[in-house]
Amino acid sequence: GRGYFNYERLSDQEKLDLYGEPRGRIEYFLNNYSQTLKYEEGQSFLDAGCGRGQNIKVLSEYFPNSPIRAFDISEGALDVVRLGVEDHKQIQIEIGSITDANYLDQYPSNGFDHVLVSHVFTFIMHEGEAKTRKLRQSIIDNLIRVASKTVLILGSKDILQLEVPVFRIEQLHRAHYSESIIPYFKEHHECGEVTAIFSTDSLGVLFKKN
Repeated sequence: GRGYFNYERLSDQEKLDLYGEPRGRIEYFLNNYSQTLKYEEGQSFLDAGCGRGQNIKVLSEYFPNSPIRAFDISEGALDVVRLGVEDHKQIQIEIGSITDANYLDQYPSNGFDHVLVSHVFTFIMHEGEAKTRKLRQSIIDNLIRVASKTVLILGSKDILQLEVPVFRIEQLHRAHYSESIIPYFKEHHECGEVTAIFSTDSLGVLFKKN
């Protein structure tokens, strides 16, 4: 998996060549669900778990004047992004974890128009099913608090698993938990609505605030 990618031996040029590659999965949704997303130039974005900037690059191309803030747990991946965005003053990146409640708490309520989480949520888990669900609920609650307009969670079919939830061990320190994440939005139904959107290789769960 990309989480095991070793960036340490790469030159700056090799890292720069990796910035934004492969193209961010958000691009399909921008091109095919623009009226659903309603992203606009000048609006702000938070990319939670940005990797090496695949979606940052797409968003900055489509919305060049929009402030973008992004974080990831991988310093190596962030080194790639730093090289790619050094001429883009509207983009800020930092080390941070979506599973760290104290880190997320630093973001102000309604601090960003749009929050994006791409192909991260499936790998969020804790010790056992109950603690995993509690952690996921806390994260979604925080993301909804931070967003003033939308929260978009992109992932594989594992985030809309309609059968019995399943843990799958993928690698020694990597596994994923398949379940529908729709119920985590239930307690927020009075302030917004949930929509499922689809691409050829991903699906999205979009929460739009009223």
